[in-house]
Amino acid sequence: MPERGTDQADGLRRMFPAARPWVTDIVAGGPGVGRASVAVNLAAALACAGRDTLLIDRTERNAASKVLRYLGMACGPGQSAAAAPGPVRAAPGLAVLSVERGVANAANWRASAALVRHAAARDCVLVSSAAAEPLIVAENACRDVLVVLSKDAAAITDAYALIKRMCSAGMRLRLRVVVNRVDSDGAALRIFRNLARVAHGYLDVRLELLGFVPAAAAIERAAAEGRPVLFASPRLPAARSFQRLAAAMTRDAAAGADARAAGPARLDPGAALAAL
Repeated sequence: MPERGTDQADGLRRMFPAARPWVTDIVAGGPGVGRASVAVNLAAALACAGRDTLLIDRTERNAASKVLRYLGMACGPGQSAAAAPGPVRAAPGLAVLSVERGVANAANWRASAALVRHAAARDCVLVSSAAAEPLIVAENACRDVLVVLSKDAAAITDAYALIKRMCSAGMRLRLRVVVNRVDSDGAALRIFRNLARVAHGYLDVRLELLGFVPAAAAIERAAAEGRPVLFASPRLPAARSFQRLAAAMTRDAAAGADARAAGPARLDPGAALAAL
């Protein structure tokens, strides 16, 4: 018998074969641009839009998860809020997993196994990481990179340096940009156009603008309460900006549905752990 509380969406999902997840690596050229904030709020917006979402936070060795702390569930590396291996449910349709980077320990083995087990069943997998190298290895998965930057000159320079490193490493993935903490859409567009022009001219790489997030105290207040801004103040412009970002990503996922429908992704736990 189905579990009590299972909704119609869950029932429909069980009727069809699992599709390959849409994987997005959320990266930044340096600290202080709001990468964790974008990751949490974008994941929440995707979940609210009906996308079953897994948010993975890659932490440095012995560092606490910024994502879990943002959601009021701070704990040690490689642990969920319940101190158990595997994702923790942060909200309906949203699960979070913290994975420590660069250490082959038992906690990471458990986290890697949980990642392999859970990621293939999700619509969207977001990987928030200070590093640019991929974490998940999924055959034929739709994958892209989302570069977060702010209006500060240092953040723009760092973002370009990160893009250059990724290109030098042979990472030929789709590169999209979110301009965070900006005053207007016009300012965001100017920043993006300048970055895109330099990247195309010197690196022969094409960037795409996913959107922008306004500078808003409401985002920081929501974080202090352990909630995404979409849950705390859904009608504010800051919350709606994340809804627009999620809508753009959802359109891309729908456009790529045929390519992902061949069957469930086969995720290699050994390869996943090797990338930590």
